[in-house]
Amino acid sequence: MMLLIIFLSLLIETIAELNRAITPHGLLVVDLDASHPSKSIHQAVLKEKSNAACQARLQHLRELISNNDIARAIEVALALKNRQNLPDSCKHDKIVTGIGTIYTVVATPSNKINGTVIRNSKIRFKNDERVLPCVSATGKLLYKKNEAIAGFELDNQFVKAETSIICNYESNNESRLVCEAASRTLHNLTLAQALLYADRLQGVRPTPQGHSVRRKDEADIDDFLESAGLAYDTPLNHATGTKKIIYIPVCQKEYGFGCNTGTGFNYGLTSSTHGSNLTLYLQKLHEVSNEFFLSNSYGQLQLAATILEPLQLDYAYASCDTLTPLDYWGSRSSSALDFMTYAKVKEVHGIDVVKDFDFNVIVNRYCPGFSWSGIGWIGFPGLALNLRAFDYDASMIHELGHNLGAEHASLMSGGAKGAKAYIDSLDTWSEYGNAHSTMGRGNHEANGVYYRGYAEFMASSKIIFDWLSGSGEIASVTPYSYSSGEAFCSPCGPITLQATDAGTIQFLGIPVAVEIKCEANNRYFFLEYREVTPSSPGVLVSWTTVSYSTRVAENSVLVDATPDTSSFTDAMIIPGADFTVYCGTSGTNYPVNIAVASSNNFGAVVVTINSAETSAILPEASPKPTPDYGECLYGIVLGKGATVEDATYVDPTDSTVAGIRCCNDNGRGGSICPDGNQATYDLQRAIDECTAIGMRLCTIQEVVDNYSSTVQTGCWYDGANIWTSDFKNCSPSLSPTTTLTCFAVAEGRPTKDSLSLVEYVNPNNTEAGIRCCNDNVGERGASFCPGPDGIMNVPGSKYDYQTAYNTCEENIMRLCTISELFKDVSSIWNTGCDYNTMKVWTSDSTSSCDY
Repeated sequence: MMLLIIFLSLLIETIAELNRAITPHGLLVVDLDASHPSKSIHQAVLKEKSNAACQARLQHLRELISNNDIARAIEVALALKNRQNLPDSCKHDKIVTGIGTIYTVVATPSNKINGTVIRNSKIRFKNDERVLPCVSATGKLLYKKNEAIAGFELDNQFVKAETSIICNYESNNESRLVCEAASRTLHNLTLAQALLYADRLQGVRPTPQGHSVRRKDEADIDDFLESAGLAYDTPLNHATGTKKIIYIPVCQKEYGFGCNTGTGFNYGLTSSTHGSNLTLYLQKLHEVSNEFFLSNSYGQLQLAATILEPLQLDYAYASCDTLTPLDYWGSRSSSALDFMTYAKVKEVHGIDVVKDFDFNVIVNRYCPGFSWSGIGWIGFPGLALNLRAFDYDASMIHELGHNLGAEHASLMSGGAKGAKAYIDSLDTWSEYGNAHSTMGRGNHEANGVYYRGYAEFMASSKIIFDWLSGSGEIASVTPYSYSSGEAFCSPCGPITLQATDAGTIQFLGIPVAVEIKCEANNRYFFLEYREVTPSSPGVLVSWTTVSYSTRVAENSVLVDATPDTSSFTDAMIIPGADFTVYCGTSGTNYPVNIAVASSNNFGAVVVTINSAETSAILPEASPKPTPDYGECLYGIVLGKGATVEDATYVDPTDSTVAGIRCCNDNGRGGSICPDGNQATYDLQRAIDECTAIGMRLCTIQEVVDNYSSTVQTGCWYDGANIWTSDFKNCSPSLSPTTTLTCFAVAEGRPTKDSLSLVEYVNPNNTEAGIRCCNDNVGERGASFCPGPDGIMNVPGSKYDYQTAYNTCEENIMRLCTISELFKDVSSIWNTGCDYNTMKVWTSDSTSSCDY
């Protein structure tokens, strides 16, 4: 009999389509065909039925697993599912379909940028006390609790298939299937019914589009799930409410009872900030972490802490790196760090850590042999910190995020930079690359202060935690019929989207996230509006695979909506811009354009989705000019301790030589490094970043003199070169002043046609009108045209940029952006001075324009 393996739901209606090996929706294998690289080994077993042939097959399977060719190993194993009349040596690998729980532990490397992810998974099947190491074709396993699992067992290791159901043709009817799932046999299924079982067992929402199924089929599957004990689509409660968390500091035996011998925990911030009192340090760590979870959950998750005094464990500092850190949910080795810790707490305090607390944190006295800063179970309680106490440990909320069920926030720096809903550049994959999330490399605090909005959980994680639900908080869009190719969004929207990082649901009934359904099962793009970002506020886009019924999400992949820049900190789609993503698989496109506009609601934007490459609403604006520095070289100098003579002059387009420090004429300056400490950028980026915060580049002399106290403002730039505004070697035809800030002028009530006439002009020798936007909700903006000698209004009057800027400031308003003029934000149109058809000043700027 030919073997049928169903991986994901396939949009197939007839048995005739079985000849198709690969579809956009999954993988269908009907025996090993002639082109399969393992065909000869498989055929030899079937033909010879000898021990020699079976031993060769067994050796081949082991080699495939050893070489991490898991997908092929699964094909070889499952192709021999029916083993009647074969020697016992062909039965060493055992096909298994059952109900199991997968326990995965993930360690966060000390260096997230270049570190290697450490991941270890084990499986325990229902009614089987054995715990087996587990691998899969995807290279990683998501946590699963009592779910249908299929694969094969060999050499006390389980190899998991990306399916939960395995089928053959019925022996007397090749139009019907007999399938195995969850240790049960299902007879007399049509292909459509079998595919529906596969979908539901994979957590796909009921009645997937494209399947012709009867209501009775749905009822039969619900009965099957219930009888098998597979409780799907049940709300979680471990991520909401007030949860008890216990902090357990432990040290190696050299540090004595109470960990007070030698340095003990007396290092880092424990020593310098908390008077050598570890409890005070952990109280501050908990305070900052609890603020983070309260804000991210919109007040739905609060942590109540118990902090124990340090406990001495019976293991040596010299061999600390040989310990298994976490094993409670695995093999439960008594020599593992968590098992030893739980036993010690029970002995000293009579506390059952796992039963008495919702979450537990082992605070391990720093072990230099550990390559990780934190380690935690995914979907189960238990984490450990390898405490350095340099800060108030971002690893704490990262690992607790794992305990709640979150995976990593990743990116790809190559290919389409995340714009395609599949991995198209594995060699540029960065597991922790997303700086906008704690599950990437984002940091939520500085000096013990939580900064609301920084390093938030991605929207997909908030959904599986039940912090966001479908009751008006998530807008769902299906842009295409993926069976017929029909476009559904022409356009869809506008959708008002409120800020996801506000710490509260500000507007009832207005979505906090938008999900865009893609072609692959359970694959979505997620849109979320971030107000607090290292760059400009905008809509952050990511994609991932989410099973809503099982509350499991894979790694999120950040989309870089500004792919022409080298940074991902400016990945957002800002108001007035649009970006196109692709909802297909590797063989299809299905373009979806996302256009973002400002909203009259403070703390919200408007999103419009179009099933096409281009925007349905936004006109194309004139591009900003590209910087032309000619022969100019710009000065760089050490951030601290340098002399004027130490400065060197370099190519301003070189992004590898200097960082960003800004001088402030009205207070202290600052350092900017959105890509991490001592990150480097080109001159244009440095000018733009300083301008964005109301500062400017320093001169070399100002750096030497520590003007505006820029020393020790962060980013480790005291010991690294930074850009300055000094220059030399410019050609006579090009003064470097031509690369400094110009501002845009646009019609006061722009139309689609007139928006293309926007100009970036010299603010000192150009005049335009004054229109000001108002950030106070419900209050209208205004136009100003004061005349000479106290005359109130002279319609049509023009002013230089500084006058326009000051006028808005004096009236507690600000200059509008081009996009705000286009969208009539704060009802700025028709506010007088005859400015509807005249050029007015805007706040949009560029540091690369011709005067």
